[in-house]
Amino acid sequence: METVYPKLVENGFHTIPAKWEKLPEQSKLAHILNGIFPIIQLFKLLEEEDQKFPEEFRRKVICAIAIHDVLKGIKEDHTDAVLNDTKEWSKKLSLKEFCPTLDERDLRAIVAAHMKWSKHKGAILISDIDPRILVFVNLADYLSSMETPEEFPTAQRVLEEINPGLRFAYHKVSEIRGYVTGFIHMTISEILKDRYNAIPLLFFPNGILYIGKKEKIEKIKEDLKDSSSFSMAIFNTFRDKVTVEIPKGILDAWINPMRNRNFIIPTSFLFFSLKEILDTTRKERIEYCKRVEERGWPTTPKERSDRIQEVTNGEISIELTDEDELLAPYFRILTSILSDVVGVKSSEATFILAGSLGIQLPENKMRKYARRLRAGAGYDDCRILAKYYLDQVDLSRTQNFVEIINELNKRCKEFIEPYESEENMHHLFSAVGLEFMWDEVSSYVHENVLIDGKGLILSADQESRFSDMKKVAREACSICTRTTKGTKQFIDFTKLSSKIFTNWRPPWRDKEERRICSVCYVEFLLRNVFLPIAELRNKDERCYLLIFLFPQYSFTSDLWDILSEGMRSIFEVPMQFNSYQAASHILTEGMFNPMKYEDFGSVLTVGDFSTVLMPTFYTPGFFFLVWSVPKPPERATETEKWFLATYFAFLLQQTLDVKVLVTQSVYPHILHSGKISGVVRLVSPHHSVRDVFKEDIGLQRIEKFTSLAGAIWYSHRHIWDGLPDDDQVGHVLKTMTSVIFPGSTLTMRYLRVNNKNSLSPSSKRDRLMQKACDVIDKWRW
Repeated sequence: METVYPKLVENGFHTIPAKWEKLPEQSKLAHILNGIFPIIQLFKLLEEEDQKFPEEFRRKVICAIAIHDVLKGIKEDHTDAVLNDTKEWSKKLSLKEFCPTLDERDLRAIVAAHMKWSKHKGAILISDIDPRILVFVNLADYLSSMETPEEFPTAQRVLEEINPGLRFAYHKVSEIRGYVTGFIHMTISEILKDRYNAIPLLFFPNGILYIGKKEKIEKIKEDLKDSSSFSMAIFNTFRDKVTVEIPKGILDAWINPMRNRNFIIPTSFLFFSLKEILDTTRKERIEYCKRVEERGWPTTPKERSDRIQEVTNGEISIELTDEDELLAPYFRILTSILSDVVGVKSSEATFILAGSLGIQLPENKMRKYARRLRAGAGYDDCRILAKYYLDQVDLSRTQNFVEIINELNKRCKEFIEPYESEENMHHLFSAVGLEFMWDEVSSYVHENVLIDGKGLILSADQESRFSDMKKVAREACSICTRTTKGTKQFIDFTKLSSKIFTNWRPPWRDKEERRICSVCYVEFLLRNVFLPIAELRNKDERCYLLIFLFPQYSFTSDLWDILSEGMRSIFEVPMQFNSYQAASHILTEGMFNPMKYEDFGSVLTVGDFSTVLMPTFYTPGFFFLVWSVPKPPERATETEKWFLATYFAFLLQQTLDVKVLVTQSVYPHILHSGKISGVVRLVSPHHSVRDVFKEDIGLQRIEKFTSLAGAIWYSHRHIWDGLPDDDQVGHVLKTMTSVIFPGSTLTMRYLRVNNKNSLSPSSKRDRLMQKACDVIDKWRW
């Protein structure tokens, strides 16, 4: 990566197709890396099997893979001229620097071995090359040419020449959803690795190719004959993995007494322990106490007392204090736990909690007004509970609030410990509308997962439950059309638009509800967990598009780790796309280079209207971003939204050397990257964007269109920026499709706007403007 990789980029192999006939949209760079990294992984596995290869041999193999792909197709026909190029390209790629013992005759032999014409095989005879190198190159070529994980039989035959005791295997998920798909991939991968020592070798958007010992891999098929325990392990690992991957701090955002009457999103019970929830609530109350000391209360204790007296017709008269008000939300969380997790009736939760803490309440009066106390001010019953707790328990009022709530938290954690069990999960699922969640998710997995070509079989109990559920299910999911009993959500959630999955119910309650299946609902829950909702909740949905990224047919685990780390460093927080700075960079320095993250990071800044990366790095070869217009929603237009998303997609494609899908749909609706014609696909873009860029952009045009996008934005900023919003970038796009030489037209407009007679060579802005207009003039030709 340090010696040869930069040379591959310098020579533009990220813009050259690997194989014109079979892989026209996989770059040679991706093809080479997808051959080298699996072979490096194979060397590690062979070493564990006591089949060691010297460092010099391994380096020669890596050089061989690189040179054979570099020279493949470099000339129209395979002639001796190609063999003569080996010395030149060895120097260009610094192969001697990487492997000092490399012999030019060996390089010629490697290239000749993969040529179609027998007259070049003499190059092999005059070389002393180790024939095993040719076998490794052959294997690398087959692996990097795979489009889906089940295409391994040919590679298997070559692998047996190296070590007959090793075997490939794969798993495949036939649908791509997002987080649900990602966690299924991840859990199956972990099970295969832990149970069968199967090592992930290549990632695909729809599955993973593994390598392992033959006897272990064969045992997978045996175990699949009775797959009930296998599928149960998937579900258990799925839930554990979801919990582990949740970003730290998300629970803090979910517990907010001022946000709504429930004070906690019931979904949090799916992902966090009850003790974690109480600890977070305790911390939130202490922080809130500090804010109150600085800013004061919005209402006085007397006003709160009067409110209770009013809703109970004067039968309950108490004098509240600030401590009572601070403790009340904590008690509200506890009653939520009793109601949602344990299954206690909400009207009884307060009394059960009081009894467990030794609090003497005016029970008759509180039962009489239970509903009004809970509904009136949101949590008046908990204010009363807090009042009596502080009056009756053995705590001195001279203690400060931190000591009081710490002691209460300790007692309450002991109280809820018996409820921290699997038996209470069905109450929880009922509370969040997931009564049928595991049955539908189970069915989804059995319908869509293949392991080495074999599907999972529903156990008799699972099949019976799901069959009973389907008998009463008469509706189709509004998102994926699966038959479901599922749960109902408002149409604003279910409609296929750029709206982000969210469980924040709109203020208007008369909207039509539509049914969604449990699989889509789980996806919504997971996106709600991982997406920083606070950043996006109140923004206009028309500003959003989703950008899905796929590997060019396959990806290696090592390369995936590099990209994951790079992307995490860029999108550690929601970022804003600095489109003007990106345009200046393109016009000044040219295209963004693959994996040169500092360039990409230089055009991103923290902003309110941000591009948010959905952290799905653990999914094999697939992750996505929520892209938003980097300006206030009221100033955004459809043309600008689609143009900037397309522009951003070009930069992502170059930096990551991946395929990019830009869409308004919450699901990508493709099974693997081979379904994307080109390296960037725009799904139903705005007509002004489609007229210039089309809907499918191939690898050969990506450099041209990236320069064009930068030129369009640069000229727009200096010509049309003062006009009303709906006349901005659209003016440049319309000019491009309405005149023969749009660049010249834009140049004249620029001169008029700036009261100039000609462009000045000494002005950087004028020079870049001239370059931008030249690029625009040539876009048709």
